[in-house]
Amino acid sequence: MHTQLGFIRLSMQPGVVAWPVSFVDATTVLANSTSVPAHQFWPQNFGFSQIRPEIQARLIGHQQLADAALLELAIRSSGTLATFDRRIARLLPDDSPLQRTIELIPA
Repeated sequence: MHTQLGFIRLSMQPGVVAWPVSFVDATTVLANSTSVPAHQFWPQNFGFSQIRPEIQARLIGHQQLADAALLELAIRSSGTLATFDRRIARLLPDDSPLQRTIELIPA
């Protein structure tokens, strides 16, 4: 749900996208995207204390909490966290095999 809410929020922000859209348009795009057969919803069924220690040990501020939860969710789901934010990679040691979970999207 974090990523769905984030998509809607960011799609509406002029400082983030070149052409911000209305709430109705953002939710319509989201509904269309999530209705394709290949879409998978990953429920977050763990609490903060269950985020792996190597991620928790690298947290330095409140703004990283959602990033840590999304990274943990991607790892648990054997998926990939696609992001523009290069700082997310800092939540894992450089030599961690789990770094492959993070896909940095060129800006």
